[in-house]
Amino acid sequence: MENTNDKYSNRVAVKVILLSQLLAEAIDEAESTTFYNHSLKNLLNKVVQKLEPFNRTNYDSIYDDDVADSIDVLNTIVDELTHCKVENFNSIEHYNLYLVTKSDGTSVKVKSTLNPEDFRKAYSTQFSKQ
Repeated sequence: MENTNDKYSNRVAVKVILLSQLLAEAIDEAESTTFYNHSLKNLLNKVVQKLEPFNRTNYDSIYDDDVADSIDVLNTIVDELTHCKVENFNSIEHYNLYLVTKSDGTSVKVKSTLNPEDFRKAYSTQFSKQ
């Protein structure tokens, strides 16, 4: 019987292999987008150079030559990761996290949609460098 550590190691290995394949494919797709600029291109080309041999060896060993099955698995992962998040992206409210030190010396973390200047005005507070 396989021990728990081996099961965990296998799970982590499969996760790393699938995510690295997804990253390589996403990088390939990014080349046709407007945010794929020169500095990003240089960085991602280096990543792809490292991922390709790893993926070729490991990803192929999981699925052998079953291309259809491997594509189905990747599409399912992408759908699960992006469907709800991307469709509802506009409803995400962005906020800033402020660390407020009270007069007694204790600190409180405050999430606020206010930018720093508006936060300062609204709460009559001063900012200091940490």
